[in-house]
Amino acid sequence: RIGGPLLVVRDIRSGRSQITLVATVALMFLRPGKMLSEIACFAAGIGMSILTQKAATALPHPVSAATGAKYLAGDDDFDFSLPGHFPLDWQRVYSSRDERTEGMFGQGWSVMYEVSLVRTPGSADENCMTFVSGMGRRLEMEAVLPGGGFYSPGEGLAVRRGEQGHWLISSDDGQFFLFEADPHHPQRQRLKMLGDRNSNCLNLYYDDRGR
Repeated sequence: RIGGPLLVVRDIRSGRSQITLVATVALMFLRPGKMLSEIACFAAGIGMSILTQKAATALPHPVSAATGAKYLAGDDDFDFSLPGHFPLDWQRVYSSRDERTEGMFGQGWSVMYEVSLVRTPGSADENCMTFVSGMGRRLEMEAVLPGGGFYSPGEGLAVRRGEQGHWLISSDDGQFFLFEADPHHPQRQRLKMLGDRNSNCLNLYYDDRGR
């Protein structure tokens, strides 16, 4: 009806969060630091494409002459797109070098939202993490203490670790990934949010089994 008091007919979760602004502003205080060579290679190759949800355009089809690995990320593997200020593009990607088995579509298949941070294997330092890209590529990072981070002006990537355990990876164009502790895997950080500097974002929610 028109007029009268407000009536809530359905609870709707907000697509925006104050943590977006807090995480984005935090990057402004990062000081230039050392960037590992693996990260440099990552940024020069497909890293920035992952951050901007355009990884499909950066993939060789169907076999990489350099590595012999097979990749698929064509129109046949693009399922849908939900338009918005920060659109949701559901692009499935296949990489024969992706050894992960816990994904939604089986070994080798993934979507760009299946990125994570894991404790670097073989490292005694619990502050050393490895970034696992949407295609399963592993990129070791230098140790980052709570409240610290590093930035590479040349590559345009920044990594920040919050005091409460969140991790943030951002690019100079304002795209970012926000990670939270995975309650099912103590040595893993799962993707919680991705967005841009204008507070447009996508929030990820998981069920009790971590799906």
